[in-house]
Amino acid sequence: MVDIGDLKSPDVKVVWVRVPPPAPEHMYGEILKEAPEGYVPHYQWPEYVLDTDVPPLLAPRLVGKNPVGMYRRFWPIVVEEYISDKEPVLADSDPEKISLNRIIIWQRVFHKDQPKGWRTLRQKPPQLEGFAELGDEYWKQWSESARRYRRKWHDEFLGKEYAIENISAEEFLKHYEKSTIKSYIKKLYADIVLRKQKASAHIRFIAARHLPTGDIAAAMAVVDSPTHKASHYLCGFIKPEYEKAPAMVGVMDEWHARGIKHGMKFLHFGRFWQKGDPDDWKGFSLFKSKFGLRYVAYPPALWRFKGGRLF
Repeated sequence: MVDIGDLKSPDVKVVWVRVPPPAPEHMYGEILKEAPEGYVPHYQWPEYVLDTDVPPLLAPRLVGKNPVGMYRRFWPIVVEEYISDKEPVLADSDPEKISLNRIIIWQRVFHKDQPKGWRTLRQKPPQLEGFAELGDEYWKQWSESARRYRRKWHDEFLGKEYAIENISAEEFLKHYEKSTIKSYIKKLYADIVLRKQKASAHIRFIAARHLPTGDIAAAMAVVDSPTHKASHYLCGFIKPEYEKAPAMVGVMDEWHARGIKHGMKFLHFGRFWQKGDPDDWKGFSLFKSKFGLRYVAYPPALWRFKGGRLF
């Protein structure tokens, strides 16, 4: 042990070790441990129509009551999937006991408890989703750069060179197809948009129109839930020739402002890139993170098997 007075002695060498600051909880921001009051995952919204997320080839349909899940058939079994903190009641999805053999997957959201009979499906990094809680001056929660671009949008572009409009699904998809988003992603989400439009009256399309050309510079598709006072970002794009104007910030700003106007409490921004996800997600995930979000890191999914008939 070295006495503090010995530090001046030439025989004592003092080595200073730089201790790094604590690592942030996540590269984007705060990960919540429990749900805020009124928060419901978009998968449980009646307006979201969960079974439209997958193609008709898999014969999807909604099952269960609370929570609601999705059934998909892969003969000789069916897969049921639930995304909720409430444990699925298996009798609710097969009340007459006529189902095929079933694999039930339960993706919890906040809760990490594992009730008896359930097994862990995987241990890879959890799915990460972000959401914003709306308030009157919502932009004050944004990053400095997002606030700066919002001011620039209102001062220099909105009402002068660009206008914000609601557009039809047909116009959205026409311009979405012309965007630089990877073809397989465009195909995936274009199909989902069409299915949701047929099944729900609550999908809408917010766009920034370039007034000199009439072109759509940026746009996004969202699904609103009056039931749960929330809105979910489905997909969107900005064309590279319009990137000098903060058109996508303008579209995001309109989404927030309309949410306030219609009494919404939450805006759900969907999934965020993590290590192991496609690199295509990373840039837009970083862009979305500028809007004052909080994050939900899903725990590993659980599964169980329930025997049934073969035919």
